[in-house]
Amino acid sequence: MATYPATYVAYRVVTERLRGGAIWGQGVYGDVAPAWAEKPYVVVSLVSEDEAFVRKIAAPVVILQIKCVAEDFDTAARGAQAIASLLRDEGYQESRGLSTDADWHVSTVSQQTAVYLRESRENDEIYHMGHQYRLIMEAK
Repeated sequence: MATYPATYVAYRVVTERLRGGAIWGQGVYGDVAPAWAEKPYVVVSLVSEDEAFVRKIAAPVVILQIKCVAEDFDTAARGAQAIASLLRDEGYQESRGLSTDADWHVSTVSQQTAVYLRESRENDEIYHMGHQYRLIMEAK
């Protein structure tokens, strides 16, 4: 996977930005939350990675699905809005930018497809709400 280092950096800086959120606190997990995780929490998953040509240079593109998982619709919706507020347009070309490492910048962050899922479990309902986010990475 040619873009792996950039993918790792994108994943790391997004999870760092989300930790400590007002709605979910420190509950930010990669791919799958543990069974003991208290709701609400956030799950960050890799959807795809590819390359885009930016100024004639191949730049890694990382698509992450980021969602808030909660026991009620309103909390999940507020969580999805809070995630969007923390990430939308947070590349270094757009604003103050996400923290990065010595080798990579997050150039741009775009909110894309909405994510929604309602689960029914033994008299409970669990709501998943969020979006896919497209991060264009640039080597420093």
